[in-house]
Amino acid sequence: MRKLLISFIATFAAFSIDAQNVQVKDTRQIYLWDVTLSMKGKAAGCPDIWDKVKVAMIDDIMQISDERTEIVVIPFQHKALETWTEIATPAGKAELVNRIKNINCCCLNSMAG
Repeated sequence: MRKLLISFIATFAAFSIDAQNVQVKDTRQIYLWDVTLSMKGKAAGCPDIWDKVKVAMIDDIMQISDERTEIVVIPFQHKALETWTEIATPAGKAELVNRIKNINCCCLNSMAG
């Protein structure tokens, strides 16, 4: 009985050590971005928040410190228009920021294809 108990404890300790090593998780951060004309105040009662949303999204992306984080930006109108995916390295974040800055919601209807 004592050998069985010692064997159980040793096995449990080994699994605990392995479990601690597996707990490291990568992260995915997804931005579902409304790029309809209402974001520019072009619909009745809608404020123009286009630039504020772009700045907030860029600021949030730039705050990501874990370079293993996957960043996904999905601009949408009546459906997802594109999916941009980058890893949160300085180069990956710069690519997404560049895309976000260069989008004009008035021109996205042609992207919907």
